[in-house]
Amino acid sequence: AEYMGTPSLGPLDAVVPTEELVAGVDAVLDALSAHSAVLKLAWLGLGALGNVAHSKAGAIATATPAAVALALETMVMHKEHVLAQRFGCYALGAIAADSGKDEIVRANGVDVVLDAMRAFPGDDETQRHGCTALANLAAACHAENACVDSVAAVLVAMRAHSASAKVQSDGCYALLRLLSRSPVAQASFEAAGGVVVLLDALRGHSDKASDAAAEACRVLAGLVLANAAIKASSLASGAAAVVVDLMSVQRDRASSQQHGCAALANLALKSKAAQGAVAQAGGIAAALEAMRAFRGNAAVVRSSCVALGCVAEANPELQVAVADAGAIEAVLEAMMVHRAAPGVLIAACKSLHVLTAGNATTCAQVIRLRGFESVFEAMRAHVAVAELQHWSVELLRQLDIARALPDPTSLLAVVLGAMAAHSGDAVLQFRCCALLCMFAEHPHALLLDVAAVHSAILGAATAALGDRVQVVSNLAIASLCPTLSLDTIGGRDAVLAVLGRPGASDML
Repeated sequence: AEYMGTPSLGPLDAVVPTEELVAGVDAVLDALSAHSAVLKLAWLGLGALGNVAHSKAGAIATATPAAVALALETMVMHKEHVLAQRFGCYALGAIAADSGKDEIVRANGVDVVLDAMRAFPGDDETQRHGCTALANLAAACHAENACVDSVAAVLVAMRAHSASAKVQSDGCYALLRLLSRSPVAQASFEAAGGVVVLLDALRGHSDKASDAAAEACRVLAGLVLANAAIKASSLASGAAAVVVDLMSVQRDRASSQQHGCAALANLALKSKAAQGAVAQAGGIAAALEAMRAFRGNAAVVRSSCVALGCVAEANPELQVAVADAGAIEAVLEAMMVHRAAPGVLIAACKSLHVLTAGNATTCAQVIRLRGFESVFEAMRAHVAVAELQHWSVELLRQLDIARALPDPTSLLAVVLGAMAAHSGDAVLQFRCCALLCMFAEHPHALLLDVAAVHSAILGAATAALGDRVQVVSNLAIASLCPTLSLDTIGGRDAVLAVLGRPGASDML
């Protein structure tokens, strides 16, 4: 048990052979079984089990029904002694982190942890280890009332120990796990004032060298996305300004910037009022500053791109404000820096799609900055990533890129590459064919490789991918391959067949 609290020693299985760890577990269990009434031996034994459970071999050895039952019995026997409860929660949290969570839940271990936290509300170590135990048990705990009680206990701990970075951080971890799957628990969190607790953690630890504030921001980001009531409460409580303040104070901490951008994105998502609140709080500048300060950090840059897109989506006024703040240049730079990261490229293309929607000025800006070249490069480098191909093609269609290019060869190559790589994706085939239709009025359309175009489009037309693909693929052939008659390629029968089906007027 002396090992507890000295993580600098590294994992136990790095310094103790596996067979000795397993023998050590057996020895501790024998000692507890014979002398569990001795208080000091009880808490030392529980601490030892917790330490050993952090190793791979120890996690298996301590997850047995006998080991779990003995640990719980020892805690219950010494329920009035803080050390037994503190080390007991520590042990259960460690055992539950691996394969022991199901056994602990079956043995009513959640109730034992909750009893420990209720019995010693002023002991920060019992509270933080209790929070960790509840977090690690969450995946196996399917009873709604247990989840609700666990959330309540965590909130009590965070309120009582608002100055403790460890309690705040471990409490946030518990909330993240407990609330991710339970709408009932989310409702109880909101009703109990959980939003205020999170925002207090953000405010109270933003100037401290800990991850507590960043973890609180991470939880907030997930909750406002999952639950409309929590989002409304967060906005009403000034969450956007609190997050921006955190990002300003912890500008050198990557985790705060990443989770801060995620929180701003989810607060702004699909609501003009919320978008306005985030912009008013300085969210646009905060997201751009994060992207520039951590230009080499893929997670931060991706989160920043998402935030900028969410603030501007379907909002012409903020679309202009985001673009004027330098977002287009920043996003294009991100695409160059992270050309090997599909996740960043997808987020960047989505953001540019939002910023150019219905706006000739921003479209012209992307073209002037030759942003389409970054899109082409992304499509070539990650041709197998369907989502990236979808957003790239949609962005190129929106830019009306076929008219802007003096030579359409490079565009044609990436479009045909996407069609070949995703022949069974009806939506992508439709979008690619629609983009190819835009070549028809290009001054160099006759220079296209008609055979390659015909082969790709006909493949889409005959792949049984649906009526919309049939129609637009034949339209593309008619537009780009005027020397080929529909009768020659079998397209006339396909069009007539479509027009004879229900809903044909929409197709027409």
